[in-house]
Amino acid sequence: KMRSEEDAIVVGYNPALQDNPQLNNRYGKGKQPIRIVIDPQMALPQNLHIFDGAQQTVILNYKEDKKETNVRCIKIKQSENLAEGVLSHLPKNINSLIIEGGSKTLQCFIGADLWDEASIIKTKHQLFTGTAAPKLNTGTIINEIILNEDKITVYRNANARKLS
Repeated sequence: KMRSEEDAIVVGYNPALQDNPQLNNRYGKGKQPIRIVIDPQMALPQNLHIFDGAQQTVILNYKEDKKETNVRCIKIKQSENLAEGVLSHLPKNINSLIIEGGSKTLQCFIGADLWDEASIIKTKHQLFTGTAAPKLNTGTIINEIILNEDKITVYRNANARKLS
């Protein structure tokens, strides 16, 4: 449902490679988000879901600009702050996006104070392995939702920095 309400969804290199996500709205009604993938070296294998052509996909990278069927590669400067680089190179029709991860990508946006809302999902199931969640050090709780056994807490960042 959250994916269907946003224009785009961002994921970093490691989650794209390790999880092979579809980054789509397959369980609900509504639009499909544009997939934004951060692949600095253009090293992701072409057999991943993100290259299936099923929906518009943008690959942000340090190497090249090119367009293929439903997949567009956009070259960004390596020296740019990653969060600012992502936001400044988004297609013009994107007004909202979800940063799904991974933790480095999420922390980059949090650290640059370039976020409006954050949804933190806590489960009763204890996880003993995996990547540590990013640290949210600011924000005001605006909603709490219980979904099955999970608790979703939504924070708003009143001090979010805007890019010009």
